[in-house]
Amino acid sequence: MLEHSDDRAVNDWCIEHLGHPVAERTFTAGNLSVVHGLRLTNGREVVLKIRDEDPRLGACTWVQHRMWRAGYPCPEPLAGPLPLGTKVASAETPLPGGEEPAPADAPRQFAGLLADFVTRAEDLDPQPLLRPAPAWVHWYHKEDGVWPVPDDRDVDLNAERCSATAWLDELGAPYASGWKRSATLPACSDMETGTAAT
Repeated sequence: MLEHSDDRAVNDWCIEHLGHPVAERTFTAGNLSVVHGLRLTNGREVVLKIRDEDPRLGACTWVQHRMWRAGYPCPEPLAGPLPLGTKVASAETPLPGGEEPAPADAPRQFAGLLADFVTRAEDLDPQPLLRPAPAWVHWYHKEDGVWPVPDDRDVDLNAERCSATAWLDELGAPYASGWKRSATLPACSDMETGTAAT
């Protein structure tokens, strides 16, 4: 059993939505979400993600579930997003651990995953609730400058100049203004959960 008051809420959520209480927490991580690895009393292992409410989450889960059913290597959604205190939580199956690819091979592996995703997603209907995209992939934002307002730090990325990456700003500036004029370009809306929309 978990020990803290927040853990009691997590335990109650798991009983209500997964049918069993928590036996132990195996890990905690996260950045924009709090992520717990949990072992339930029936032996099942789950990953619980707790985050702020966002209308996109339901659409992301819809796409993730269909991609999982199509055989894409992503976690199976089990429950949620559903309220947990002032946040929402979702549970999914854990994926087995792997090794980080060698730097020279990483682009090929990521390109292969992206190609597989696009192929398997061809028959999915567009999900309008995937917009607006999170800041880290919000290429069609309305703000001035190349970069959108980040959602994980209080900084103006357009004011931050770094000589090593200045070429990105220069390369992106004309495209950013073109994207802002067009609402019909395709976009990858959420790489974390593997969702795409046009």
